[in-house]
Amino acid sequence: MAKKLKPTENQKQVFNKMMERVANGEKVVIGELMREVGLSPATAHNPGKNLISRPGWQILMAQLDDAEFLDKLKEIGLDTADKRACLEAIKIIFQLKGRFETKVRINAYEERDKILKEVLE
Repeated sequence: MAKKLKPTENQKQVFNKMMERVANGEKVVIGELMREVGLSPATAHNPGKNLISRPGWQILMAQLDDAEFLDKLKEIGLDTADKRACLEAIKIIFQLKGRFETKVRINAYEERDKILKEVLE
């Protein structure tokens, strides 16, 4: 019989802390959140391997609706206020969902233009 995949308690706690920080407009550092919920520093040192790539985490991330992030991206694209912080938060969500390449570092303005172009098309 196949084992049903579900998030671990630690994954749920990290996810909830992450969502709380995002809602409060605070900086999200996944490794820091992992340590806060009691995971060892060695485990928290590599969140990509030890959390983000795990099926339970992917299940949690799949619960998020991309539409509200895209709406926010459109809104900040038209706003002249500080877009860098908002774009960074949205970028983090897409990275966590595995939908944004993290290995290539692009100029912030090119990055913004590329994302806006994709959203507005």
